[in-house]
Amino acid sequence: MKRLLLPLSLAVSLLTACAGLAAADVKLRVAVSPDTIPQCTQGHLFVALGNTGTKAIMVRVCFALEKQGGGTIFGPFCGRLFLAAGERREHEFTFSVPPPVPAGDYAFVAKATASDGTSDQAAAPFTVTPGPCAGPPSAAFEAGDALLRGAIQSIGATPEGTTATQPSTWGSLKIRYR
Repeated sequence: MKRLLLPLSLAVSLLTACAGLAAADVKLRVAVSPDTIPQCTQGHLFVALGNTGTKAIMVRVCFALEKQGGGTIFGPFCGRLFLAAGERREHEFTFSVPPPVPAGDYAFVAKATASDGTSDQAAAPFTVTPGPCAGPPSAAFEAGDALLRGAIQSIGATPEGTTATQPSTWGSLKIRYR
């Protein structure tokens, strides 16, 4: 029994010592307030990004607006930034729901991937309800584009050269490539 106890205690002490040496770890949080937002009104988006580790890391952050059960509406928009050990960046800002956005369930989805191999993702669901307004469909795309780019820049990330995706039909693709 003593022969088994010594190697086991040595292994446990080695694992305990190595567990405390975590280099870095990226953490990401997003939230939307209120949970239900009528068209043509405003909501608040909160974004927090942090490095809980002891070493500086480079982080790639991507934001997208998704419709529940329907795929990506806008984005993803991505950017890169450096976070020092223990650094946390957070920002809250106001966004408007454009009139052509159909009523339904949506979510802001954010993903962060760090240079040390750690990653995190978060989603902030909300519901859009009908409102007393109307506007052109292009206004919704421009508003979504500005919102996601603003989310990237609000935490100090340098935007990458990505372009937004906009849902299209097979008919519009045929017309485009005729």
